Amino acid sequence: MKIKIFFLIFIFMVMGIIPVMSMGNTSVNQQDKTRIVENSDKNKKNDKNQKSENSILEGLLYAKYNEELNDETLKAFAVLFNNNLKKNEKAFDLTDKNIYISDLELKEKFSDNYTSIIEKIKKVINDTNNIYIYLNNEITYVPFSECSSGATYTDEKYKNLISVASPWDKISEKYNKDIKCVGVSLNGIKFLTNYFDYKTALMWYLPKYEIK
Repeated sequence: MKIKIFFLIFIFMVMGIIPVMSMGNTSVNQQDKTRIVENSDKNKKNDKNQKSENSILEGLLYAKYNEELNDETLKAFAVLFNNNLKKNEKAFDLTDKNIYISDLELKEKFSDNYTSIIEKIKKVINDTNNIYIYLNNEITYVPFSECSSGATYTDEKYKNLISVASPWDKISEKYNKDIKCVGVSLNGIKFLTNYFDYKTALMWYLPKYEIK
C-alpha cells in the first residue's frame, strides 16, 4: 500500500512538482405487550433519526457529486462527512450550496440521470454504514479542505494530525500555493481513489488514526 503511494510520489518528484486516508412463549401478557409497544416506538424513533442523518449525508454527497467521481471516492467522502456529523451535527453549513443540496436541487443539476445518482449515493451510504474514524478508540472530528498547496499542515488544535505530502493537488484546477490544508485534502482523495480503496486513501492523510 505505502510502497505504491511512495512510487506515485517518486513520479511527481521526477516531474519536479512535489513540495518540500427469540422466538419464545407465544402467549403475551400485558407487561410484555407494553414492552413491545415501547420498543416499537423506540425503533420508529431510531429509524426516523437514522433517516434524518442519512438525508443530511445524502445532501452533502449530492453537493460534491460529479460524474468523474468513482465509488471509492464517494465512500471516502461518506465516511469523512458522516464521521464529522457524528461528532457534531452542526459541523456543516447546510445553507451553503457548495456544501449541501437537496434531492430537488440535484435533479436540477443532473436532470437526465439524477435517479441513478440518488441510488448510487444511497448504496455508498449503506456500504459505509457505521464506519468511523477513530483516535485512541474514540470517534474523532477530522478537518478537511478542498485542496492543499502540495502538502497538509499541522495545527495546534489537532495535535495528532501530521503534515503529509499531497503533490497531486498541484495538478488540480483548485491548486493555490497559499492554501493551508489541515487534515484531509478532498482533491487528494479523488486522486488516490483512482488507485486505492477509500480506507487506504483516507489513511494516507490520517496515519495515526484508525478507520473501522
